[in-house]
Amino acid sequence: MQNLKLLMEQNKESSQALGTFLNISQPTISRYLSGKTEPPIEVLIKIADHYGVTVDYLIGHPTKSGLPLTMYTSNQQQLIAMIKDLNDIQCFKLFGFIEGMLGKEYIPPKQENFF
Repeated sequence: MQNLKLLMEQNKESSQALGTFLNISQPTISRYLSGKTEPPIEVLIKIADHYGVTVDYLIGHPTKSGLPLTMYTSNQQQLIAMIKDLNDIQCFKLFGFIEGMLGKEYIPPKQENFF
């Protein structure tokens, strides 16, 4: 359930807080995160609803649509729509630009004829 960990990080939610919301112990949440235990479908649905994603996304099952756009702001949705039209080189340039905006150092992958 790697996507659960990602969602928790994106939402700045601890396993303790998620456990409290679900009325499940923190160690049980930790077992879900480590893959030692799989949550029952009722819990999966409640977690998916909590984060506004599909159960498929939560368990890592690929779907055509991926994450529902409703979890993004309208500006973010516009950016996503624009990104679909970029080629690989344009994507690499965009990675660098976004990293710069976020104050992070972007190290492009080693690739011949990069720019």
